[in-house]
Amino acid sequence: MKYCVLINPLSNKSHAQTHVVALLEALLLQKPQKITLFFYGYAVNLAFIKHNPWQKLIKQPTEPVIDLLVCSTVAENYLENGKQKLPCFQLAGLGQWLDAVLDADKFMEII
Repeated sequence: MKYCVLINPLSNKSHAQTHVVALLEALLLQKPQKITLFFYGYAVNLAFIKHNPWQKLIKQPTEPVIDLLVCSTVAENYLENGKQKLPCFQLAGLGQWLDAVLDADKFMEII
């Protein structure tokens, strides 16, 4: 099974990150083929925070491929201000997100 999850919180005070970490841990128990997480809007800042749970999860040896995609348009603001994204995140456009949605067996959005 392939999953695509859009993380699109309504504000920077959203608990979307916590929910997605729990969801990812549950999905990993199902032994999926691939999980693509697309960070959009307020979630993009997670790609620029040095100590976050994504680094720990992505460094663990896992059988499924886990892609952490961050919206390149939103990330541009951070990059222009001299911030550096964490290496576990890939910059991606909405076209890459759409490809991931079309490739997935299940799509979810966390707001």
